[in-house]
Amino acid sequence: KQWYQRRVRADKDHHPTSFQFVSPSLTTYSDMRPAIRLYTLDGLYADSTFRPLKHETYLFDLERANSKNETVWELEYDTVGAYNLTWLVPKEMQGLYERLASDRAFFNKTYFKYMYHSNNNT
Repeated sequence: KQWYQRRVRADKDHHPTSFQFVSPSLTTYSDMRPAIRLYTLDGLYADSTFRPLKHETYLFDLERANSKNETVWELEYDTVGAYNLTWLVPKEMQGLYERLASDRAFFNKTYFKYMYHSNNNT
């Protein structure tokens, strides 16, 4: 299951230098809907950084596809709306991980809202 595992790398002075995402899967697991993730990058202009600004995770409505022969992708969340992140750089991701570790209410809300995105959950 896709979740923000602690995958922040740091230099010798403990400054975050990189991070990894565990991406969703298009595979149809029995308890999860297929999902894709789209990234918005800072790019295509002079001196752009090409750093990721945000990502959006979309869920595929498999039941609807099977019953009505319709392809529907629904936005599950984006990192701006869900986490108030302005861009996906190591320092901001470290802050998110620290908040998830220290704020139990935020962790529970985030975990239960975005971790279990099966068709049977609300």
